[in-house]
Amino acid sequence: MVQVYERNEKTLTSKQLYLIQQAEIRHERALKRKRREERIARAKRAEREVAKHRVNTRYFKNLVQNNLMVKVKTDQYGNVQRG
Repeated sequence: MVQVYERNEKTLTSKQLYLIQQAEIRHERALKRKRREERIARAKRAEREVAKHRVNTRYFKNLVQNNLMVKVKTDQYGNVQRG
């Protein structure tokens, strides 16, 4: 539960203020750690998805074995033409 403290230094002792600041610092570190873990998990999930959808057909094996390049059709302006 998040509690909001009024920062009225006249009513808080220095020890209480210190404890509140330490709690805020711990909370910020926890949020930062959580965001970092989510970012790493997202990157790992993306890697798994790429590996799962990797194409491995005879056509591509032949390209690799013969060291060939796929010719990409472009128009006179250099735009890739698909289809």
